[in-house]
Amino acid sequence: MEAIAVKQNNETIAYIANSINTDVRGTMSAGRIYDKFNNDAKIELIFVDNPIIAKLII
Repeated sequence: MEAIAVKQNNETIAYIANSINTDVRGTMSAGRIYDKFNNDAKIELIFVDNPIIAKLII
């Protein structure tokens, strides 16, 4: 319900995990960062593999 879509050129390319079972150790789930920005924010890709790790830029 609180998953955050990651979009590029108006296309959804990923979702931020919203479960302690699916997020990577040392990162935050969507539920923990949901109130840190409004509808739009930028990210910086840190690691592109499975999983993708990104830094939220507010």
